[in-house]
Formats: sequence, C-alpha cells, structure tokens
Amino acid sequence: MSPIGGGGLGVGCGSYKLGREFHLVATDIGWSGGQGLEVRGPGEAILMAINGRSEATDDLEGSGVASRLAAYANRG
Repeated sequence: MSPIGGGGLGVGCGSYKLGREFHLVATDIGWSGGQGLEVRGPGEAILMAINGRSEATDDLEGSGVASRLAAYANRG
C-alpha cells in the first residue's frame, strides 16, 4: 500500500498529508496517530472528515476541529 493514501482504505485526495497535521484519536477502536492539534471521535468520523465530508465534523471534538480540519471539511 502506498503511504500517500489509496490502497484498499478509500483514503485519497490529500487526506494522508492532512491527517498528519493532527493528533487523531479514534475513541471507538483504540487507535491514535499523528502529531499536532488533537481531534477525537469515532474512527469513521475521523476518516470522513479528513476526506472532506463536512457532516462528520459534528461527531468530532478537540482543538483541531475548530481549526483547519473543519475548514477543509467544509470547503465545498
């Protein structure tokens, strides 16, 4: 699998780079990764948000949600 997204995970559109800018914490599956402002919530919501799905930000919390992640997810 490529480290820039793709593969079988449905991750793309620059989400790998965006996801690295935050400390992502999945509260439902015991997973975390990255460095930076914290974003906490269900793994599905994290994956959706870093792929530009704005409806997912309602399920997330943390200092990173009000920053660039929310702006990215609401881009259009």
